[in-house]
Amino acid sequence: MTSPISTTFIDVDKIGFERSYRGGLLGWISSTEKTEYIDEYECKVFNASNVNLVTKTRKEHLSSEDTSRARQEEGSNLLSNLLSTIVRTETSEESTTENLIDTGLTVDEYLDAEFPLNGDIGRPKQVTKKSNNFKATLWLAEDFPLSFQEQVMPIVDLMAANSAHFARLHNFIRMQLPAGFPVRIEIPLFHVVSAKITFGQINEPGPFVTPLETTSNFKVTAVAIEDDLFNIPASYRTIDDLNASLWWPEDEQDMSNLHGGAAPYCPIVPNALPAYDEEAEEQRQLALAIEESLRMLKTVLAMALRLSRDEEQRRQQEAQKEEEELERVLKLSLVDK
Repeated sequence: MTSPISTTFIDVDKIGFERSYRGGLLGWISSTEKTEYIDEYECKVFNASNVNLVTKTRKEHLSSEDTSRARQEEGSNLLSNLLSTIVRTETSEESTTENLIDTGLTVDEYLDAEFPLNGDIGRPKQVTKKSNNFKATLWLAEDFPLSFQEQVMPIVDLMAANSAHFARLHNFIRMQLPAGFPVRIEIPLFHVVSAKITFGQINEPGPFVTPLETTSNFKVTAVAIEDDLFNIPASYRTIDDLNASLWWPEDEQDMSNLHGGAAPYCPIVPNALPAYDEEAEEQRQLALAIEESLRMLKTVLAMALRLSRDEEQRRQQEAQKEEEELERVLKLSLVDK
């Protein structure tokens, strides 16, 4: 309990969709709705407005040191810095109800399902709500092999039974989302960078994927996935009781020692150590290469973020100067009259 408790979700209540038109104003007058082809699928282009990414954080359980550390970690987080460039609002909510423990709440009353708990138990709630509002662009294809109603909605239905956020997402897909599958989604991060997600290579034949149905133009519409795809690779090993301590993360050992516990003592037997595996070593080297690439990508994004902020500050300064100049001219014109 030394870190803030956060939950992030997309508020779908105010999202609105409208068709994208070609040619600006003239295109809108002539009602030429924009369509594009993505991987041979005809997609209708929609603009989504009032997309609101909400993050709620509670931190009344933190000490002052934990609060300061969490604030520093948030400032160094690249994703938080990216989201801060989008239109953002931040509000703080503190509980105004009285502490039920101070009013003499008993154990029997707390366990009584019919007893009205009109208040908080323990420290007053401290909730911070951050909202990032942005616009998105969607490319929807009605003849895409994947279907929201057949493949996605059953999963959402299962999750909606235990999650209010998924229940709202369920209603949103049923009532508001236009027809078709979102083959591509584009979300602006800041002035020079946007995130674009494209679903491609659907039903693509492969080593464990066998095509079942094809159209006249040789487009695969249905495939069968072999069970061998889900087999555990030969390079994977089971961590048993004998060598489990060899794989125990160092930070977990520190936490265990801190709370008075200790890892079970296991003697290191030479024959119990995993043998060298060339394939596993290649996978490790690949993971290191990917990690290094991501580190370089973070550096590039941080630089782009800094340039974007400088550009935004310069634009705001120029706009302020123009407003001041306009105000000065208006005052002079009133004096001349």
